[in-house]
Amino acid sequence: MMNLVIPEGKLAGAQQLTPEQMREKIEAEKRRRELAEKLKNKTPVTISPTGEVGKNGTLKIPGGTLAGAQQASPAEVQAKIAAEAEARRRREALAAALKGGATPINLGTITIPTGKLAAAIQWYEKDPSLLVAEKAAMAKAFPNFQLEPIGDGRLAWTGTLTPGIWKGFWAAEDDLSARQTWEVMAIYENNHPNQQMGSSVKVFLLYPTIETVIEHIGWRPYHLLHDPISNQDYLCTAQAEDVKVGETSTSAASVLAWAVKWLTAFELVMTGDLSKEDFNTHGVI
Repeated sequence: MMNLVIPEGKLAGAQQLTPEQMREKIEAEKRRRELAEKLKNKTPVTISPTGEVGKNGTLKIPGGTLAGAQQASPAEVQAKIAAEAEARRRREALAAALKGGATPINLGTITIPTGKLAAAIQWYEKDPSLLVAEKAAMAKAFPNFQLEPIGDGRLAWTGTLTPGIWKGFWAAEDDLSARQTWEVMAIYENNHPNQQMGSSVKVFLLYPTIETVIEHIGWRPYHLLHDPISNQDYLCTAQAEDVKVGETSTSAASVLAWAVKWLTAFELVMTGDLSKEDFNTHGVI
């Protein structure tokens, strides 16, 4: 019979949590489960000015369902990821051209001339009072966002949202306090306000980009739409019937609330409190 000797020394141990950290961990898990149930039950949830869910705020995550888009095949997803570098080069070239660069921009098959496009009448020029209302709504709901022109006459709000649920792609495993922050841009379309899928305010992820998200998780979220102008995907937030027009118009603030709902659902998938199938099924969230 072989004689075995138990080696000296101590067994490797996992990081020990203090009683306070353990209570916080249990409370966070309970909060995530409750949020997942509220999203599936279409129950409104409050949002803080930083986008944190379940906190006191002036806005609520809407109770309706996220709009859905056609799911891409694995081959289409891989082709999109492979073309990311070229797409980025084209976006930068287009941005430079739209701002009236001094040098023509060559995109391979076409050349964008120098100079600026003749200005069309924008929605905020037709109805200045609507822009005042938009600014007031954003100042109340998301005061840290900044309004800026993007070079082609359109206006956009840029800022960060932190739902406060998931630690993110790059946080250390033992960092219990880390939370993912999303830098987003909400761009008004020229026809704002307009009743359309995703609304006439399009919300793009700036950092991390949606391409980075897809690359990390290995699948394409269902609730995305493609913008032919920028050749980028943006968050498919409100369904067309949930977009208000007329005397009461859907504002950038309300669309960003839908974006928080989108990000909240995604983060709950990443923590395991909401299934990928529920997130990717039309009408569930």
